Amino acid sequence: MTKVLTQYQLFVTKRENLEKKIEEFYNDTKQTACVIQYALAIMVKNAFSTQDFSYFAKELVCSLFLTSSVEELNSVRNLCVYFEDYFTEDEWVQVIDRLFENQIEYAQLTEQTRLRIEKLRPILNVGEQAGEKKLTLKALFKDESSKGHNWSLSNVVALRSSQEHRALLNILGELTIFQKEGTRRFTEVVWLDFSIDERFRDFDIRNEEDPNYQPDKLERGKTTQQKQKTDEKKPSEKGHSQQKKDFSQMTDSSFSEDSTDKGQPKKKDLSLSGTKLKRTKEEILEEKRRIRGKGKNPDLFGEQAKKREEKKKEQELRKKLVGNNKPKKNRKRKKRK
Repeated sequence: MTKVLTQYQLFVTKRENLEKKIEEFYNDTKQTACVIQYALAIMVKNAFSTQDFSYFAKELVCSLFLTSSVEELNSVRNLCVYFEDYFTEDEWVQVIDRLFENQIEYAQLTEQTRLRIEKLRPILNVGEQAGEKKLTLKALFKDESSKGHNWSLSNVVALRSSQEHRALLNILGELTIFQKEGTRRFTEVVWLDFSIDERFRDFDIRNEEDPNYQPDKLERGKTTQQKQKTDEKKPSEKGHSQQKKDFSQMTDSSFSEDSTDKGQPKKKDLSLSGTKLKRTKEEILEEKRRIRGKGKNPDLFGEQAKKREEKKKEQELRKKLVGNNKPKKNRKRKKRK
């Protein structure tokens, strides 16, 4: 049994092989509506592709609209307007007569579709196209449950406006052949990118500044609250560097300021430190004297100091005198020996 053609086969397979596969599929299954939807999907591909897929499977499509039963065509009769260029004027009149009760019913049921594709009709069967560079089309679609899924198409050109690109891709939303687990895909396009080495966004209906902007139906009427986050304030680099500088000055206070070599430890001023130590000792001695001399006459210390000085002078004089007599004693000792 012939399987249904996959999404990959439809958008990747070359024209000759794809037409053969669709004909084989119809001969085995006789699924008229499915074949017409296949042809419309290829028509969308042709509008972007550098290859020629114009008037895809024309003979098969024309025969289906002209010879298949009305019951088989009932589910896709609204799609017939996309294939008007496949037929001559007389054939097109026959198609309308077979699918609709009269011209009024045709006009009413297809009015919106005809208005939407009026400018797109020449693009759908444009044939081979050449651009400055071959691009890759990447798009995000919503499925029937409003979940997003990606879709891509290689070897395309971006020759139209973003409004036309969006209208072309939304044609896929009219098809029921693309499903996953019973959920219809491609119900609405959200954004479209063209990429080479770098990509640029063509449109995004979620962006309020985009001319194609359209608010999400699910989120209409809902109020949105903005979450406020408080961040801990960090010290500025300037303040941090100033603190670091002050700290370095404190740690380097023990080094002299006259050091010629940068990075070398500064020498201590020993003269100042020695004076400080000497003064401290004198203060200690004076404090001890004050403690010892409590309740005594302070003049007593002055008299004692004078006596000590006088004794020192007397001792010096004696030493001098003794020093002069020493040679005589030495001589006498030598003689005795």
